[in-house]
Amino acid sequence: MKAGEMSELEFCVKNLSYPLGMLLEGMEIRKSREDAKEVRVEGRTVEVPDVPFITECYPIARALFESLTEGDREKLKEDAVRA
Repeated sequence: MKAGEMSELEFCVKNLSYPLGMLLEGMEIRKSREDAKEVRVEGRTVEVPDVPFITECYPIARALFESLTEGDREKLKEDAVRA
């Protein structure tokens, strides 16, 4: 993918929540081991179970939200209200 291009996953998450989608920029997305059932966010890495693309978007958006601090969650809510 060229610099400045958006992945399908980033596009999908940005359509759910643009601020959460912005968090994906520059993050490494990698498949979890075969028996993994959840999305995990650690630092700048998102581990995704090996599932069809269509089922990745919402769980990743939710995991990104859950990885935020309480203060960042409030900022995200404020941004959503202003939009």
